[in-house]
Amino acid sequence: MDYEKFKNEFSSILTTDQKNLSISLFDLISKNKWEKLIHIWETSSSLIRWNNILKELTNIPLNEKLNNIILLGLGIYVDKKTHKLQSVYLP
Repeated sequence: MDYEKFKNEFSSILTTDQKNLSISLFDLISKNKWEKLIHIWETSSSLIRWNNILKELTNIPLNEKLNNIILLGLGIYVDKKTHKLQSVYLP
């Protein structure tokens, strides 16, 4: 995985405040852990995806804002990777 590309695509849909918070996520979560989270996102059904991700992150202190950033970032990264989306605009 190209880690810098992942970080750029991960944050492409985030607001400025969320991007600033995402910096702490990349400090808290290792590259290997991100790869596991991506795999979970790709292979889990939407009904159990978040529970599987939370199990993987049990030792990492998270709050609701960080949880939302993880969901948004992983979702956009995997969607771009899977569907080759060029860009997404959400008002």
